[in-house]
Amino acid sequence: MVKNRLNRLPAVRLCLILLGLLAWVGAVLGADPRPLPARDWNRRNLERIRVPAGHSLSFAVLGDNRSNPEVFGRVLRQLDRDPGLAFAIEVGDMVEQGTLEQFHEFFKQLQPYGRIPFLTAVGNHDLGKDQDLTLYREIFGPDYYAFPLKD
Repeated sequence: MVKNRLNRLPAVRLCLILLGLLAWVGAVLGADPRPLPARDWNRRNLERIRVPAGHSLSFAVLGDNRSNPEVFGRVLRQLDRDPGLAFAIEVGDMVEQGTLEQFHEFFKQLQPYGRIPFLTAVGNHDLGKDQDLTLYREIFGPDYYAFPLKD
């Protein structure tokens, strides 16, 4: 009996279909509200490494910047002004808790200083409360890697 009434009311049926579609779209979008800030970051930056002509290999090593974004910003500005640097590597603890939101903030701070390749290694704080490598690997790639350098 209900089915017969719905068949007679195409507008009601259309509304129910639209509501179902909207609920499905909302569930899909709600599952991951923000895209990843990067994918395969380390590999893409490894491809950019070049030793500047007339310079010996020079690179920066930094880490544990999670708790002081002001100092990290000053370090990034200084690195960006050094024409002899081939790359920089962050040796872990980029963020406090390894959340997507915190990685977005990390990349927002990096964005103005994209001149030199910036590599990462994972630290315990980058794993998050579950000590899970999934998000790190989705953004940066493998958690262990090596690379050769050529002149």
